[in-house]
Amino acid sequence: MKTISIHPPAHQASEYPVLIGKDLLKQIPALIKDADRVAIVHDARMKELALSVSQNLKEATLISVASGEASKTMSEAQRLCGEFLKAGLSRKSAVIAVGGGMLTDIAGFAASVYQRGIKVIHIPTTLLAMVDAAVGGKTAVDLGHAKNMIGTIHQPAAIVMDIATLASLPKTALAEGLVESVKMAAILDDDAFVWMEKNLPAILKRDEGVGARHALPLLECIARSVEMKAAVIEEDERETGKRMLLNFGHTVGHAVEALSHFAIPHGQAVSIGMACEMRMAQMPEAGRVLTLLNMMEMPTEIPAEQKTDALWELMTKDKKNSDGFVRMAVPDAIGHGSVKTITKDLFSRCRS
Repeated sequence: MKTISIHPPAHQASEYPVLIGKDLLKQIPALIKDADRVAIVHDARMKELALSVSQNLKEATLISVASGEASKTMSEAQRLCGEFLKAGLSRKSAVIAVGGGMLTDIAGFAASVYQRGIKVIHIPTTLLAMVDAAVGGKTAVDLGHAKNMIGTIHQPAAIVMDIATLASLPKTALAEGLVESVKMAAILDDDAFVWMEKNLPAILKRDEGVGARHALPLLECIARSVEMKAAVIEEDERETGKRMLLNFGHTVGHAVEALSHFAIPHGQAVSIGMACEMRMAQMPEAGRVLTLLNMMEMPTEIPAEQKTDALWELMTKDKKNSDGFVRMAVPDAIGHGSVKTITKDLFSRCRS
């Protein structure tokens, strides 16, 4: 088992552990030993896993959320809070979120606003949630087609990443998670990017080879991704500086995802966004990033049916924007990035 400690700014939250390995569900009771009651909020497809988590817990209530981005709404968050109240949760209680990024987003949001905030522990069950969505304390619900418009920063008490939950993950879903790992390495850490170039084939095959620090390349990929993101969070929890770099691919990607009515999964939309944003920035080493995206068989072109005007309208609502300008985070070189202002004309010329 690998344990990574995340240290958010002292005035915001205390240090918390990220546990990465196999057969880790037995660690859960110790992480919530002080909770008087527990609500396990789970993706509807994760009921069996949620039941396994509940077996060793007292006063545990299971609450199911329908799969898919359509559930990430304020009305669903209000329903969850109502279920917490019905279950008798107090400020000494805890929420356990079991599922992918959508689930950890909405369960974390509900936990952050219920009685002004109660403890939450994440058990991410997709690679995308492990390397990105569940880490960092961001919680959110969508506002119509505007993704993540209502949210909070609510750091979890712990994150438990049991890679056994990835055993049945389809190849495409695995690749979608790896997009976020490639994104972070490309804009934050050139050594990590070189490691990804060397090890991506083994990760995609789920080979049980020997990594530099772990028995599984996939496990090491998760650990490296968490470490990269943790370093950013510890410096900039509120996304006023360096954390904005983690939005590489997301200015365009969120618009593509939303305009498809979420038919295009998040990881694929971010892949499209990364490719488009590198074209706009004329990023010199874009070919190295595109090679990895192509190796994962991820899309890199905006669908032809998505009109520039509609995409741009969504991009103008992006949270990174300032003073009326649309902004994107993009690598200047592998391992280094900045936030740049873009125009509609530039986007129109570089969308494909």
